[in-house]
Amino acid sequence: MAKNQLNLPISKENLKLISKARKTFATIFIFLAIVLLISPIITTSNEVLTSLVMKINLYQKIQNLITPPLIQMMAVILSFLGIKTEISLTSLALLGSSKKVILNISWNCIGWQSLFLLGLTFFTGLSGNYLFLSKLRCIAIGILGTFLVNIFRMTIVALIAFSLGSIPAIIFHDYFANFIPIIWFFIFWKFSFNFVLEEKSLSLKP
Repeated sequence: MAKNQLNLPISKENLKLISKARKTFATIFIFLAIVLLISPIITTSNEVLTSLVMKINLYQKIQNLITPPLIQMMAVILSFLGIKTEISLTSLALLGSSKKVILNISWNCIGWQSLFLLGLTFFTGLSGNYLFLSKLRCIAIGILGTFLVNIFRMTIVALIAFSLGSIPAIIFHDYFANFIPIIWFFIFWKFSFNFVLEEKSLSLKP
């Protein structure tokens, strides 16, 4: 058996689990580095890319299906915070006593990038000898959590726009909001390795 820094024995199964966790977190670190490198490119090309994609009718139908529920959930959260809102299919208006802030929710705001990165981490995190049902639970928690994290991210942008103005909101959206899903991935995989994923029991042959 291997030993840790406290000179305590570690079973082969736990050693494999630790190795798998390290590989997954290393993958997330790589994603973080990529986000840091390409953030300026994403920021400068967002508007052009958005206008091109929005011309595709099929994608427009997908956005009309996904965006309204996200806006409605944001409106519910903001209402709990005491902010009145007005919603449409692709926009959210925050109403104050003397001001009205309108946010247009485009296809880049629905969080497809974080879902794509989550899918990539699944290839590393779920490659171990885990029970199939535990993998399904892990995938379900990951998708649902990422969905909620994106709502949380967009709600923060809305609050910044309402409280501080459009420029701070744009800066946060373009340069800092991308790190929220990365932080969520660390929390999600730490939780999954500790409480969700179950290794298959090894059958011993005589």
